[in-house]
Amino acid sequence: MKVKFSGLAICVATALLAFVPSARASVLAYETSFSDFGMIDLTTGQYTFIGNTGKVLAGLGNYGGALYAGVNTSTEFYRINPANGSLTFIGDGGVPIVATGSTTNGVYELGFDDNLYSVNLGNGALTLIGNTGIPIVSPVGMSANGPNLFINTQSSLYLVSTITGVASLLGSTSPVNLGTMVFIDGIWYGGSATDPPFKIFTFNPNKAAITISLGSNSPLFWGLAPVEVVPLPGALSLFATGLGALGLLRWRRQQRLQV
Repeated sequence: MKVKFSGLAICVATALLAFVPSARASVLAYETSFSDFGMIDLTTGQYTFIGNTGKVLAGLGNYGGALYAGVNTSTEFYRINPANGSLTFIGDGGVPIVATGSTTNGVYELGFDDNLYSVNLGNGALTLIGNTGIPIVSPVGMSANGPNLFINTQSSLYLVSTITGVASLLGSTSPVNLGTMVFIDGIWYGGSATDPPFKIFTFNPNKAAITISLGSNSPLFWGLAPVEVVPLPGALSLFATGLGALGLLRWRRQQRLQV
């Protein structure tokens, strides 16, 4: 009976967990060259439109549960509302930029002057880190949410030091041109920036090797960043009730055995 009860517990817990949103950021926010903002499901490639930002963003960066972006070829810096894609102006960095991205340590931008900058999320001010040496040739995409910072220009993938700004060429992702990259649950994903139909890719940054491709109904990928997943109160209540019921069943079983 103990084995059967454990099996029942596992089955019920599994069923209940199905009602709780996964902690995995399977849905990402992104911005396209058409200024459309939406969600992308990494398991299916399905894109769902949310709203229009009104500006062509240079990518997406995330930090502290919030989304940020600079405007492509401009100096403005904004916070993005993931519910509708609306922008809140933070400040003017004073340097025209071509890419926005982030690591777990902060948000960064690549300037038209080929320099890497860190961004002050309070006022949008840029702090010079150093020259990357990367050829500024479209498309240029910067990564988000990872421990390291990557920049892809056309099909050349670079690892960029967030301390010195120096970029190291890792290899070519040809024929794929990544317009954006994001790190989710130990996996690197990228979105294609040229040659529709556009796709989601997984890749190995150490070898600049594309591993898996998934078709998408989305427009041009220009930025990917995780959206914070908050479990629904109802789902949490259901899960807690289920666990409580399992505990009660076990207690009753123990009481019968003691009789």
